[in-house]
Amino acid sequence: MIHYDPRDAVPGGESLPSLRRRILLGLLAEQECERLGLVVDGDDLRAMARWFRESFDLQRGADLGAFMRDAGLSREALSEQLRTLCQVTKAQAHHAPCIETMLPRYYAFAMLDGGGRGT
Repeated sequence: MIHYDPRDAVPGGESLPSLRRRILLGLLAEQECERLGLVVDGDDLRAMARWFRESFDLQRGADLGAFMRDAGLSREALSEQLRTLCQVTKAQAHHAPCIETMLPRYYAFAMLDGGGRGT
């Protein structure tokens, strides 16, 4: 059984273990994109920035600026995070056929994973 430790909770309903897995995913996606020659270009970054701002209601420059101040993020740090999201997206698209064949197995395990608490 998976045990949830409330001391691992972070804002937004995530947990430290979940954030660590996200970091690992980003590191692996960066390496995979490099290995496969998948490049993140300016169009990719602009599209990801649009998605991010729309998804989190940060379309106005003032709202984005407030978020970045509150989060302690520089423009460069936000750009690097968006680049990582682009790399994850590109690696996932490249491996989509394999991912889809494995999905049922992982779905079954997700049903056991703490009832969807994001652990």
